[in-house]
Amino acid sequence: MHKSRLGALIIDCQTDDLEREAKFWSQALGHVAAAHGRNRRYIDLRGDPAEPQVILQEVEHPSRIHID
Repeated sequence: MHKSRLGALIIDCQTDDLEREAKFWSQALGHVAAAHGRNRRYIDLRGDPAEPQVILQEVEHPSRIHID
């Protein structure tokens, strides 16, 4: 039997201030915002390791949430 697992939720943010968005989402979800490597277009929101990873992504298209 195949078992799938939700790996990550990506929150696309159409914004010019991803740090502001990270503050909002980290408070809303109870997670801690952390750098996502060297790429400044992404911010990790770290919560319980047993839960799916949440990542903010700065985008040019309208904001949305998708599953990876």
